[in-house]
Amino acid sequence: MAGVGPGTSLALALVFAVIGLALRRVSGLVGGFFVYLATVNGGLAAFNLLPGLPLDGGRILRAIVWQVTGNYRRATAVAAMVGRGVAFLLIGGGILIAFSLDWFSGLWLAFVGWFMENAATQSYRSVLIQEALRGVTVANLMTPDCTRVPRGMSVAELVDHYVFPHGRRCFIVADGEMLEGLITVHNVRDLPRERWPFTPVGEIMIPLARLVLAHLQEDAFEVMKRMDERNVNQMPVEQDGRIVGMIARENLIRYMRTRAELGM
Repeated sequence: MAGVGPGTSLALALVFAVIGLALRRVSGLVGGFFVYLATVNGGLAAFNLLPGLPLDGGRILRAIVWQVTGNYRRATAVAAMVGRGVAFLLIGGGILIAFSLDWFSGLWLAFVGWFMENAATQSYRSVLIQEALRGVTVANLMTPDCTRVPRGMSVAELVDHYVFPHGRRCFIVADGEMLEGLITVHNVRDLPRERWPFTPVGEIMIPLARLVLAHLQEDAFEVMKRMDERNVNQMPVEQDGRIVGMIARENLIRYMRTRAELGM
C-alpha cells in the first residue's frame, strides 16, 4: 500500500512526459508545461521513496525489516532512525543552500527536514505507546469514583470545597442521576476571578451534547488518540447510558510510566 503513492506519481510523470514530448512539435509552450508537470511528479515520487519515516519509502523499509525480523517495534525504530538521518541531511543541505545559493529554497528545504524529523520521532513514539497500551481497556485504567456536583453550585464553592482540598481537576455536573455536563479547571480558569462567587458551574460547564465519552471496554490507545484529536484531557466513561467513571490522560501516562519503571 505504501508504494501506491509513489507509483501513482511515477505513472503521472510518465504520462505527462509522453504528452509533453508529443506536443512540443505543435507548441513548445504547451509541451514544456507538460514536461514541467512530469518533472514535478517524478521529483515527488523520488522524494516519497526516500527510505525513512514518515515518507512512503520509510513505510516500505519498515515492511521489509518487519518481514525479516518479525518485530514491528524494531522495524519502526529502524525506519524512524533512517528517517531522522535523512531529515538531518535535508536540514544541513538547506542551511548550506540558504547561505550560498538561494535563501528561500534553502530555508524551505530545512523546514521540510525539520518537519520530517519531528514526524519520524512521533511515529516511533506512537508505536511505543500503542505497545504499552496493547490489550488494556478503559475499565483497567479509569477512576471509578467520579465526583458529582450540582449545576447550581457556585464556581467559588467548587474551588474551595473540591479543587483545593482534593486536587481534582474535573467534575461531573449532574441533576440526580442525570448527567448534564462536565466542568474542568480549564473552564474555571477562563472565568474572571471576581465572578466566581456569583457564577453557577452550570453556566461554564461543557454541556452533555459536546462531551466526548469513552466506553468501558474501549481500547485505551484509541481513547488516547481521540483525546489528541478532540484536544481534551479527560472523558467520562459510559456504560448502558450511565456514567461509571472518568478516564484522564493522567491515568494513561501513569500506567505507561509504571510499565517503563518495571522494565516492561
